[in-house]
Amino acid sequence: MLKVLRAESHQHAMQNLEQRRERQVQEQRERLARLRMTTQWQTRPHGRLTETELTSSIRHAEQQQAAHREAAERTRERLAEREPAVEAGRGPRVTKLDTELHRLRVNAERQGTVEAIQRRWQAARTQAGDAAERAAHKEFDAERTRWWQTGRREQLQAEAAADQAASQRAADQADELARHAAELQRQLGGPTVWRHAQQHLERAEASNAQDRHRAHQADQSELAQLRDRVTSQDTAALDAGTRRDELLAEQQLRDTMPEVQATFEHQLRTDAIERQQLHGQGALERQLDQSLQMDLDYQQRTVQADIHRDVDRDGPGLGL
Repeated sequence: MLKVLRAESHQHAMQNLEQRRERQVQEQRERLARLRMTTQWQTRPHGRLTETELTSSIRHAEQQQAAHREAAERTRERLAEREPAVEAGRGPRVTKLDTELHRLRVNAERQGTVEAIQRRWQAARTQAGDAAERAAHKEFDAERTRWWQTGRREQLQAEAAADQAASQRAADQADELARHAAELQRQLGGPTVWRHAQQHLERAEASNAQDRHRAHQADQSELAQLRDRVTSQDTAALDAGTRRDELLAEQQLRDTMPEVQATFEHQLRTDAIERQQLHGQGALERQLDQSLQMDLDYQQRTVQADIHRDVDRDGPGLGL
């Protein structure tokens, strides 16, 4: 009877031991599974994004890629428009310099025109004054003639009228010349500036060769900057496309992963959001990495301890 009780007790103990070992093995497998899923989640660059953030990031990456491509295309068009002219020495800065030199030459011609008008105006004013003076003298002489000198008086009066008309014509011409000169002076910058137009032209022509060389160099430098900008924008578009592909791959992976793994990763992201709300974005990254690393270290140590314990308990005969 005692032997039967001992046998039953031993059998019961062995069953409990076997059940405990099965639970340990199952827990070990679960820890290994969590370790594997956590490691995979950690190594994926976009694994921490929530579903909403992932969708938004995909849309943002697509928008960035499109924007960079459009910017690169606009820059290429601008480069294509300017490159032939710059290579021919007629870039925008050189053209602007030539336009300014032409303006100065026109102003110098206007200065000469104004000076000639001033001489004509002075001559007209003199003619008007001389004619008015002659008319006054003849009117005076006509008044001093005798009553019988009718012919002489009429002749003087006619000549005085003719001189007065000539004086008026000369005065009108002087007024017209003055208005023309004033308009040209206004175009040249005012009554005090117009006199320096010729000096400005002489200085511009003296330095024109050096100025054109510097302007051409600046135009060529701008072309180089446009080429660099195209390269930079193309690179940015490629980077945005790469990021979009990575995000799409992450989305596809989540759609096809087992439900257990999806649930576990959702919990990891939820924990991360809670830590972020408590400690802020900067502290969250450090704390999350430390916590995950501690979990990994603990799970690795636990798995190794379980393996060593099973080996010590069962001895080398388990493998036979």
